[in-house]
Amino acid sequence: MLLSMHPHFDTGIADYKAIHRDKGVVGKAVGGFILYFTVFMMIIPILIHRLDNEELLLSYLANVDLIATVLSFKNGPFGHDLFRYLYMDTRPLIGYLNNNIINLYVLIAITYVVTSSSVKNKSVSDGMSKAIITYVLTYLFPGRFISEIMHKTYDMLDQLMSNTGNKDIIYLITVCIGFITAIGLIIIESFITKNYYKTFSGVLKRNFIWIF
Repeated sequence: MLLSMHPHFDTGIADYKAIHRDKGVVGKAVGGFILYFTVFMMIIPILIHRLDNEELLLSYLANVDLIATVLSFKNGPFGHDLFRYLYMDTRPLIGYLNNNIINLYVLIAITYVVTSSSVKNKSVSDGMSKAIITYVLTYLFPGRFISEIMHKTYDMLDQLMSNTGNKDIIYLITVCIGFITAIGLIIIESFITKNYYKTFSGVLKRNFIWIF
């Protein structure tokens, strides 16, 4: 995992034990997850649903993990460690549970996309093509690259703005870039899914005719 490669991410046994001795870990992790769940997994989907854009809604639901990746940067805002165990760090039990709940939410959304498209179009390949687009563009690969972009951006800004000494501003700029990247990927996925899933479906049918 990318964070294990970062100099600020401790992985030794002493750090692992310290995590479980910290009585504030569970409270902060639960509070951070409730905030994330309420805003990004409930309120925002409701608002997107009002736009009457099914592709965008499903693309968002299937990619809330990207939002969790962005929020997990530097353990959350202003040094409070609110999102330290939201998604990227699964060493304590609460981090493991949060990570799996978010992944389950995403996989259920992808399953719905596959099932609904296959039933509606009476074509398994149509549903599978949408799933492949989602997995490749936003689920399996981008999380690591978003983290890498954010770390490099933060380090670059830290050097450029070293005289100001305001880490919070650097953090906020970096997180904004992370959100822009994640939202951009979701929009791109939505566009490709809407306009080109039939093309991918045709490729699947031609090459895997024995399945479809």
